[in-house]
Amino acid sequence: LTRSQHRTLILVSVLALALRLAYLWGQARNNPLFPLPKVDAYWHQQWAEQIASGQGMEAEPYYRAPLYYYLLGGLYWLVGPSVLWGRLAGCVLGALTTYLISRLGTSLGGYRVGLIAGIFSALYWPAIYFDAELLTASLETLLGIALLLALLRAGRGNGALSFLGAGLIWGLACIARPNFLALAPI
Repeated sequence: LTRSQHRTLILVSVLALALRLAYLWGQARNNPLFPLPKVDAYWHQQWAEQIASGQGMEAEPYYRAPLYYYLLGGLYWLVGPSVLWGRLAGCVLGALTTYLISRLGTSLGGYRVGLIAGIFSALYWPAIYFDAELLTASLETLLGIALLLALLRAGRGNGALSFLGAGLIWGLACIARPNFLALAPI
C-alpha cells in the first residue's frame, strides 16, 4: 500500500469508530436501560466486575470461554466497572476489525477490494449494534479476521515466525470462542 492508500484505510476505520460512538452516545442519552445490561451482557458485566475486584472466576469449569471477561475485567480494574467503558472498548474493537477487514481485502483482491470491504464493515449496522453491547462478538470477530490475515501472510512464505504469530492469534481466538478449535485438524 502507498501511504495515501494506508491513510484512506485508517480514515475508514475512524469513520467506523465515529459511527459506533454516535450510536453509543444516542443510546446513552436516550435509552433509560443503557446502564442496565440484560441477559448475556449482564453476566459478562458481573464476571468482569468479579475479576476486576481480584476474586477471579469461580473454581469450576468455565461456562463460556474466559478471554472476553478477563479483558473486560482488566479494563474495569484500570478505569472502574462502568458499563460505558465496556461498551466503548467494544466500539474500539469494532473499528480495529474494520481496519483488519480492509487489510485482508487488500491482501486478497487489491486496494479497491480492501477499501470497499472496509466501507461495508464500517457501515454494517449489526456490527455497529453488537460492538456497543457487552457481548463477545466484537472480540471474536476481531480475532477471526486477525487469524485469517495472519494465516494468509504465513502461507505466503513469510517464515516460521509468521506461523507462530498465527498460532498465537488462533490460541487467543480459541479462548474467546471455542468454535475456533474446529480448525485444529487443518
